[in-house]
Amino acid sequence: MLLRLLAHDPKERYGDAHTVIEELCEAIDQPLPPETQAIRESYLKASRFVGRETEVQTLKSALERARTNSGSAWLIGGESGVGKSRFLEEIRISALVGGFSVLQGQATTEAGTPYELWREPLRKLTLRTTLSEIEASVLKVLIPDIEDLLGDAIAAPPEADEQSSQARLMSIIVSMFRQQKQPMLLLFEDLHWVKDGIGLLAHVTNSSRICRSWWWQPSAMMRRGICRVRCRRWNCCRSNASISTASRSLPRTFWDRMGSRNM
Repeated sequence: MLLRLLAHDPKERYGDAHTVIEELCEAIDQPLPPETQAIRESYLKASRFVGRETEVQTLKSALERARTNSGSAWLIGGESGVGKSRFLEEIRISALVGGFSVLQGQATTEAGTPYELWREPLRKLTLRTTLSEIEASVLKVLIPDIEDLLGDAIAAPPEADEQSSQARLMSIIVSMFRQQKQPMLLLFEDLHWVKDGIGLLAHVTNSSRICRSWWWQPSAMMRRGICRVRCRRWNCCRSNASISTASRSLPRTFWDRMGSRNM
């Protein structure tokens, strides 16, 4: 079982976690544990999420449409500290429970490396995709450790001018995404730092089973063809509800004072 779990060739690995559980139970002579929808969703209720019910439902609806090849792109906006990351975490959990594959990328600073946003998602996608030698060599520019991931030596890519190299790279990446059978959620953070790689989003078309979400700071450039959700500051009622599960509710006078300080 361990060798199959660690196999370099994706085709040799288990297709899903349920198969692993079945074989493990058989190996140790134990009955298969029951699984219900309540069990799968139990960790959703571990930390109650409040205050953005409308926004969450909007993104959940987008996930459902992605199942039927109607993918979409969503820009999550809001000032620093307003809760964008926590909002995306709620969407991520919902996607996982719903059978989506979730890939995440993050930009760091303005001086980040080219296509930094895509590096981690592509590393994981490489393990799920059958690549030719040429495709792997082209991806080596973005994934320096691709030889370790695939367990094979990767030659340098064929020479090409800059424009042709970019077109070739985009074509391979789009092909990798389109090979996936499982619906997918792409999550990107700190988009305002990104200078390279945004064009790739347009090439992963809306007819695919992919829902793309990322968050940005209000000063970031807006783009056409992207749906937007703005995370705003909470009012006193929502803030009170947020902490009521951990401590007793605070009086309204407290939130009135806090609100006046934030104005």
